Amino acid sequence: MQCRLATTEDKRALYALWQNTFGDEPAVIDRFFQCVTPNEIVVCGENGSPVSALYMPRVELRCGKKTLSAAYIYAAATDTAYRGRGLMTYLLQFAAENAQRQSLEGLYLVPAERTLFDYYGARGFVTAFFKKLVQYSRSELKALCENPATALPASALQFFKTREQALQEIWHPAYSQTILDFSLFLNKQYGSETLLTDCGYAVYETEENAVQVTDFCCEEGKEAALLGALLQKTDAAKFAFSMPVPRQIGSMPGKIVPAGMWRPLSKSAKQTEIQNGYIGITLG
Repeated sequence: MQCRLATTEDKRALYALWQNTFGDEPAVIDRFFQCVTPNEIVVCGENGSPVSALYMPRVELRCGKKTLSAAYIYAAATDTAYRGRGLMTYLLQFAAENAQRQSLEGLYLVPAERTLFDYYGARGFVTAFFKKLVQYSRSELKALCENPATALPASALQFFKTREQALQEIWHPAYSQTILDFSLFLNKQYGSETLLTDCGYAVYETEENAVQVTDFCCEEGKEAALLGALLQKTDAAKFAFSMPVPRQIGSMPGKIVPAGMWRPLSKSAKQTEIQNGYIGITLG
């Protein structure tokens, strides 16, 4: 088995591996491949054909004026016939070495399951990103709301501006407009709604009479205004929120849970503390 960067000739095999692993529609795979170049795809192959792969689009981590160049380890997959052979360990190490050759300062990822935090922890990653979970009824939220924030068109450019303004003092991935456009596409494809306002945004799903807000993100002190805009969009009776740790809805403390991991590679990255970082958008 050999680890290497992908080539254009690998595209058909990578499509098949993605579809067999994640079950996405071709339109989703096509759209994501517009977000990456071959040198952002690492593969492990047998007889030249990829049987394991991961994607690492370039993303800058930001907090105020501080930045770290990084790659997002995404959609890691191994063909079922080749699992249990340690291929992903080899891929992750190759990805780290390749990132260093390209002068990137670190890698980050979002474990798909809680048990995978231990798996990635044994491979050099540390938990650096968290999220706060809190639940409220509609009547409780109405008592907390102020004048609703102004809703804005859901474009990739506006998404970028709104997200960066809302997270400026929190360590976070500053996604490109290309990736945010893919995120908006995914939301439409899988039934999520994206509410952009002049003070923050909310990505949410509605099922029966309950709303799951998978990403509630606003400027500090503007939670009530974003809530007001959200309540105008839905008549649901129950709400569950996932948000940055520093943000607060009402007096309920919420539950803080790990959300993502970071592997520093450069000297400066190893000396930088990422405390209560926030990812929010995971593209999955």
